[in-house]
Amino acid sequence: MASLNDIFNAINENNATLNTIANEIVTETNAINAVKTSIDNVGTKVDAVKGSVDQAVLGINTLVTLQNYADQALNQLAQQANTIICILEYISKNTCSLLNEAHMQTDLQKSIQLSNYTLLELFKLSHPGASVEWEALQKLRRDIDRCCPPKAPELPCQYRPCPAPEPLGPPPDIRGGSTRTQ
Repeated sequence: MASLNDIFNAINENNATLNTIANEIVTETNAINAVKTSIDNVGTKVDAVKGSVDQAVLGINTLVTLQNYADQALNQLAQQANTIICILEYISKNTCSLLNEAHMQTDLQKSIQLSNYTLLELFKLSHPGASVEWEALQKLRRDIDRCCPPKAPELPCQYRPCPAPEPLGPPPDIRGGSTRTQ
């Protein structure tokens, strides 16, 4: 049979083993708490990254909205440039035609003026009585024209506007993070 001393020693060994086990449990509990704290920290960091990602997405959406508006504005400018080119082509063609016509008309008018002057002088020499009546008739016509001027002839050139694009409108409102697409 075991002595009391043997039992006491066995109890002390069991106590030492229990203390070791208790210390290991405390160490494991501390390790588990450290892992839990790390997991909580990772969760906090994930939430922070999620907020940053949300801000980045909002920023990208804003940039996309502004880029879409810039594309529309560029298209609008291209259409307006086409309209300007069309108008300039009309002006260029009409200016050239008018210059050519004015040059021909000037020569014709000089020739007609000389011919008319020559005919008038010949007529006055050969018909002095008719010349006096002609002058009276011309004075009467001038008086009638002062009273009732003749209707002005219709102008040959009628302006035709070129097609123009509709106005683009204001850029999208991106204040406060809201994005509005057109």
